[in-house]
Amino acid sequence: MSVNPYAPPKAALTGTDNTTYLEEDGYAFHNELIANQHFKSPLICAKLGIPIPPEINPQPKHIKVTKVPRIPKLALNIASLLSCVLLFLSFFFIDPNLIFAFIFLYLIVAAILKFILTKPYKIPFYFSEEYTRIRSNRILTFTFTFIILAIITTYGIIAHHPETLIFSILGSLLTLIIYKFKTTYFVVTQTKGEFYYIRGVHQGLLDAIPHLPLSS
Repeated sequence: MSVNPYAPPKAALTGTDNTTYLEEDGYAFHNELIANQHFKSPLICAKLGIPIPPEINPQPKHIKVTKVPRIPKLALNIASLLSCVLLFLSFFFIDPNLIFAFIFLYLIVAAILKFILTKPYKIPFYFSEEYTRIRSNRILTFTFTFIILAIITTYGIIAHHPETLIFSILGSLLTLIIYKFKTTYFVVTQTKGEFYYIRGVHQGLLDAIPHLPLSS
């Protein structure tokens, strides 16, 4: 008997002998994890798929996952586009010093829009010390790179050097994109009721939980 993946946990497993899903509130579907905030992960690193020794008394990390609806995402993209236009106009046609004010304004507007229009959702996962160390090193590397590029950008603005400014801005944007790609824990592809479809979970963890479709 196939199971509706959108059904609540107890309804989905009525009549089956698989009780682990009732405890975990999560299951695997293709390469994604379908889970709610009551998900109880096995002691497996969600990113490396390696077991975590129970004797170290590990504590789950509640990861904030967010699904941005289309309209809020469009609003954030429009705000980003307008900020780029204002930065270009301020440097070449108005006053290069205003570029700092426009950057600050964009950051405030983007933060407000994200706070109002998105709904963060926390789901507990376990992460190994190895992955925690890898992610920390990535954050330090990208932070140092971005600081260097920010200094170069500031120099390009003060010295009115367009070539330097364009190079540093493009470098900063590329750094931010790679940073987001390399340090983001997971990506939410869709939501159905209280369940989030989460991509980026290691196959080792997915193999340790029930898979859909379940059958009696």
